[in-house]
Amino acid sequence: MPVFPLTFEVVGKLKRYVFVSPWLALNQENYRRYKEMSSLERRSELDRVLVGNLLSLFKGLGWILPRGLTVFAAMEQPREVPCTHKGVGLIGFMGSFVTNFELPQSVAVGRAVSHGFGWIEKHGWQGG
Repeated sequence: MPVFPLTFEVVGKLKRYVFVSPWLALNQENYRRYKEMSSLERRSELDRVLVGNLLSLFKGLGWILPRGLTVFAAMEQPREVPCTHKGVGLIGFMGSFVTNFELPQSVAVGRAVSHGFGWIEKHGWQGG
């Protein structure tokens, strides 16, 4: 269990978050599929992966999603950025997303978060 207070709550209106480091959403297998998709399918795939990443974050921090509650998340104008992790060239994504959950500050989602990838901040937050 984390030693600092974490709260996750469903909110009535969507909250916007910004990736402050590239989000590694795709592994080698789903990257190949992603490259063959149309633009609309790519957006849908990123949204699907983002929801899964949020669910993994919740589980990893000991928060259980109540039955009947749905996680919504959608990327806003994602842009691909080249990344390297363990000497392997990857594609990361920068941009913002909206979700129906209030997330704590200073968390990360996706692959390789312990290496600095996928860190998010609440839109408009002035860290300190």
